[in-house]
Amino acid sequence: QAVDAAKITIPDAKLEESMAEYKGRFESEERFQNYLRHGKITLDNIKQQRLKRIKVEVLLLQRGAFEVTDKEAQAFYQKNKRFYVEKAGVKASHILVKLGKTASKAQEKAAKGKIKLIQKELKEGKAFADVAKRMSEDLSAPRGGDLGFFGKGHMVTAFEKEAFAIPLKKVSSPVRTHFGYHLIKIHERREERVRTYDE
Repeated sequence: QAVDAAKITIPDAKLEESMAEYKGRFESEERFQNYLRHGKITLDNIKQQRLKRIKVEVLLLQRGAFEVTDKEAQAFYQKNKRFYVEKAGVKASHILVKLGKTASKAQEKAAKGKIKLIQKELKEGKAFADVAKRMSEDLSAPRGGDLGFFGKGHMVTAFEKEAFAIPLKKVSSPVRTHFGYHLIKIHERREERVRTYDE
């Protein structure tokens, strides 16, 4: 409300700079696109969040200097540790066989056939990453299906439920989402923790 009352406007270049900084958190443009593809957020959502944040920063700068003592900062930290919780997460890879929601019976049969072929190769001992590079129909295929770390709330429901349920190093049964059929492998699990005040 204060931002709106102050009629703060942000140049497009400033927003683009902020978006570039946000994208820089990802290892590559491909990973960023994969995050958008599988996550529950759109590029427009991100832009709106960044724009709101920039406007608040500009408002604070306009209103003058603010100083916070270490004692005040520590008191805030102690009262608001929930802000500094790193959620539990998993490091996963997947293999995707694309299949749309309105697929025909023939397309469904073909997709299931390809999944069975992939499962056969994995049971024969072929490396998951190698099979993903050859067979996956996702943007992550060149990286062996690597999706990196993600926490709850970042993937579509069926995918996330399976990813957090399967044992380490095991390959899931086929998981159906609106993208198609996935085979998921979990490489690491990260427990929830509270970041320290120094961090």
